[in-house]
Amino acid sequence: MVEYVKDVTAEKKLQQQVIQSERLAVVGRMSANVAHEIKNPLGTIVLNAELLQEELERFSGRIRPRRKVSWES
Repeated sequence: MVEYVKDVTAEKKLQQQVIQSERLAVVGRMSANVAHEIKNPLGTIVLNAELLQEELERFSGRIRPRRKVSWES
């Protein structure tokens, strides 16, 4: 009779680490998508607000130079 015993503790631990890494990667991708979906409409809103401000200033007779909007945090 021959018995074969293999310790799979290290393999199980490595498998759990891979699963955890995959979960973190999914959370990261979801966060990036949410940030992208929020930033796009905000850019449109800012641009339209600037254009509206310029038109209002034109009607009131004073035109100021356009300011550049920065999205950097």
